[in-house]
Amino acid sequence: MAASTWYRAGTITIQADSKTVTGTNTRWNDPKQGVGAGQILLVPGAGSVQMYEIVSVESDTHLTLNDSWAGDTVTDSVYAIPTGIIGMKETLVLSTVARLGYYQQQLDGWQKIMTGDGDVTIEAPDGTEITISSFKKLNDDINLKANITDVLEKDDNLAGLADKLISRNNLGFLNGVLPVSLGGTGATTKADAWAALLEGLITPLSVKQGGTGATTKADAWAALATYGTTAGTAAQGNDSRITGALPKSGGDLTGSPRMTSNMAYLSNAASARYTLGGITYLDIIRMSQIDIGVGTAGVLQFVANPGNALSFELSPGNGTHSFRHDGKIITNAGTVQISASDERIKTKRGKPVGTAYERIMALAAGAVQDYNWLNYQDDINEYFYQQPQRGFMAQSAFAVDPVYASKPKDGADSEMPEGGDQIWGLNTNAILADAVLAISEIEEKYAAMFSELQARMKAIDGHDAKISEPERSS
Repeated sequence: MAASTWYRAGTITIQADSKTVTGTNTRWNDPKQGVGAGQILLVPGAGSVQMYEIVSVESDTHLTLNDSWAGDTVTDSVYAIPTGIIGMKETLVLSTVARLGYYQQQLDGWQKIMTGDGDVTIEAPDGTEITISSFKKLNDDINLKANITDVLEKDDNLAGLADKLISRNNLGFLNGVLPVSLGGTGATTKADAWAALLEGLITPLSVKQGGTGATTKADAWAALATYGTTAGTAAQGNDSRITGALPKSGGDLTGSPRMTSNMAYLSNAASARYTLGGITYLDIIRMSQIDIGVGTAGVLQFVANPGNALSFELSPGNGTHSFRHDGKIITNAGTVQISASDERIKTKRGKPVGTAYERIMALAAGAVQDYNWLNYQDDINEYFYQQPQRGFMAQSAFAVDPVYASKPKDGADSEMPEGGDQIWGLNTNAILADAVLAISEIEEKYAAMFSELQARMKAIDGHDAKISEPERSS
């Protein structure tokens, strides 16, 4: 049994309650495609396939159904028309005749291309018409071209022109020179060219025209600025108003310059703020910025984190180190908390809840690790990252007791910190205090065990004495 063939080219659109089917990029009326009356139109639906009988084909893009479309309007839908089912003899005959006719048409067309004259039009497989010149026409067109010896060679640089002057005139040159009207000067010498270009500049350009209106240097300076020592005049190097400041030729700062309050606090406007590592900053004063020779700059500045912190910052090129008003030092390696231990400034809350020994043992089990620092930032000293380390993992310490670690306000759960203020810190004071308490707890347990052991030893000694007494009396 021969396999069935289906026509699926393009898409279809059917309006609700309509028998007309409109195709896009379809060729239903081409006999070679095998689409005709009596065949079935298959359209996929919601979990099913709709089947309708085709009663007529009007054109390549229009056909009519036997029954009206019962579903909702479909637009640009896929479809299928079985065209090669056994039993459709008429369709098979029409399709075969059409294909044979198409093949004969192609053979005739190529016969004309090889042996005929002029242009030949043939039909492409998709139905478009293509016009091709016959071999004879192509040969005749080539022979009609100019003799190849009349063609200018690229390497000759126009040396083959029969009359160069006429050629230049044809290009717009007059007697071999380009006139001003065509963007030239109309001159044959440099001097004449400058004279032609500057002819309109005999009178000096005015200030309005971008000049000074003067013919001497002194008059030009006078036209551009009015010098003096009062407001509204331009200062010169010997102006008394700048005495004690930088000299005219540069040098050391002399005198006693002072920073006013307006200079100390630049601006608190939103436009003066900037964001770095998710934190908003405001420069109060940037004191120094120099190139330190490693592709970056060192900065010494005093900045404010509005509503949070005031800090003095040193940026040596490989990160920022902040000394904050609240006692914290934030470095590339994290936050260092410096706090006083004076009991007069503390509120006592009593002994810690729970067993310090158990917390210390949990800390040892989960938080103590051998490690190497990741090179998560550009650093001058690469050797530092190659050294083996041993210490605590702050997140693991936090899981044992939140007092053991300092969780950053922002960026605690990010894949990699963007700055020192996003790095977990360790409260070594709390760990040290628990270690002291754990030693105390062990000492108490040891003392209790020793007392119990002594009591048991005394009991054993007394028991032996009672057993040996009858033995002596006998």
